[in-house]
Order: sequence, then structure tokens, then C-alpha cells
Amino acid sequence: MIRTLPPNPSLEQLKKQAKDLRKRHQSASTEAAERIQVYLPRLSAASVDKILQGDFSLQEAQHVIACEYGCKHWQMLCNVVAADLNVLAGLRDTQVSV
Repeated sequence: MIRTLPPNPSLEQLKKQAKDLRKRHQSASTEAAERIQVYLPRLSAASVDKILQGDFSLQEAQHVIACEYGCKHWQMLCNVVAADLNVLAGLRDTQVSV
């Protein structure tokens, strides 16, 4: 399931999401394992139990988060967030309606 970035996405918030996913994996969350299974190719054929018993790095968590937002990898997601901020920074007051 593809998620939509909120208006004014925050890289810090995305990093927290990746850390949270990793913690949920460590606490044996079935929901986390299912998300990992969908977006992490090396574990796509693994059972939920096998995913929860195995290692899952922060980089892999970041990859899953990026894929959930429709990006191929973490750096691409970072670039999308940076591009959004750069576009906003370049707008003049007259181009922004509140």
C-alpha cells in the first residue's frame, strides 16, 4: 500500500518512522513483519516468523519506509523531501495563499 507524504514532509519524521519500524520488528510485531515482507526483496518469500527471528537493520527499515511512500530507495525519498522544501523556499509571498 503506497502512502502519501504529508504537506511539508519532514526528513526527521521519516527517520523516526524508520526507527519505529525497526523497534516494532524487535518487539515481534506481525504488522511490521508483513510490511517488511512486502518491500524488502531478500525477505519477500520468508514467513512472518522467520522475518521476526532474523536481523533487520536501520538501513533496511529506511528502505521499507521509502518504498511505502512510492520511492525506490531512501535517498530518493530524501531527494523528494528536499525538492519539496526547495520549491516552497523559492515561492514569493504573493504565490502562497493561506
